[in-house]
Amino acid sequence: MFSKLRSSARRRSPWLLAAVAALLAAAGEVGYAAIPDADGVIHSCSSKGRGVLRIIDTEQGETCTSNETAIQWNQTGPPGPQGPGAFTETFTVPAGGDLVTLMAIDGLLVKGACGVNDSTVLIDFDPSVVVPGVRGRLFGYRIGNDGMNPVLFDSFGGVSATGVAPVLSLTGGFATAANPRFPKFVRLDIQGSNGGGLDCTFDAMITPSS
Repeated sequence: MFSKLRSSARRRSPWLLAAVAALLAAAGEVGYAAIPDADGVIHSCSSKGRGVLRIIDTEQGETCTSNETAIQWNQTGPPGPQGPGAFTETFTVPAGGDLVTLMAIDGLLVKGACGVNDSTVLIDFDPSVVVPGVRGRLFGYRIGNDGMNPVLFDSFGGVSATGVAPVLSLTGGFATAANPRFPKFVRLDIQGSNGGGLDCTFDAMITPSS
């Protein structure tokens, strides 16, 4: 009789332990559910003199003792200042003309020309901004009539691409007259399109230096 009871107890004990473990886990989840609180604030107490920090759950009624200093902070910090970000520009160039300056940005000149059957985009350093000799370089790729090719230039003269839909994509850094020791960094993507004897359109996306 007693042996049967002991055997039954042994068979049930794993199920009992599993039930207890589940209850403890649920209790733990309830205990931490309000950290941070509903407003996203984490509450803590710092012991005076020793600086030992402990997190408390104010929604469960926990408070700091007289020997502790209450400290609280937001789980999510305040937003930082708005960065320079990227922006886009669109330019229209009449057909049959020479290269014209579309824009000057961060020490670079962006030019475009509209031919009868193709268009040309060109990026070069701005001599009024960039120091002579140019300390720095830009790299990326260009797409034109000769296919896609890597680009690397570090002196005046720039780089160009010619085609029905030419593309220049460059990034890099270079010194300027205003700040000759620390290069500015920029990314510039520009694509031209040919209108078959009509005006050409050039679309640019620029991420200037901060």
